[in-house]
Amino acid sequence: MTLDMGAGQALYCRKMGHGARRVMALHCTMAHSGAWRGVADALEGVAAAHATDMLNHGQSPDWDGQGDFQDAVVQGVAAHMADGAWDVVGHSFGATAALRLAVLFPERVRTLTLIESVFFAPVREDAPEVLAAEQAQSAEFHAALRAGDFNLAARLFNRGWGGGGGGPR
Repeated sequence: MTLDMGAGQALYCRKMGHGARRVMALHCTMAHSGAWRGVADALEGVAAAHATDMLNHGQSPDWDGQGDFQDAVVQGVAAHMADGAWDVVGHSFGATAALRLAVLFPERVRTLTLIESVFFAPVREDAPEVLAAEQAQSAEFHAALRAGDFNLAARLFNRGWGGGGGGPR
């Protein structure tokens, strides 16, 4: 697995709290770095939490559409972690980016915590029927994405998480 570390797009990074350890926190899709405020408050005095906004989120720029989106996010986060080992925490899509950071830059990752990590790759091999059911349940969401109706896709995604059905879970 490789990653082009060209100039890329810079990600906004928020620092919260103080402490001897450094935590890099990577949020899920449709969130922003401020989602980590409660965790940062709980770590006060132990660790300084740093949280980037991925492209198209929070205060980071919109993705320029060049290359792979996850590559661009991982590259942007890695640029903030160039000076030593960090404790890395990722939620959902952020967990997939955190895992890639650990694989590509092991010298920069002291510990790795994955919360609600995306399960599609392992489930494809171990339980393809689970993946097929997930894809069927999310068909309307994926159709909205393909059609470029991002507002509808966002509503369907959030409805799926809110217990209303009709989107990915």
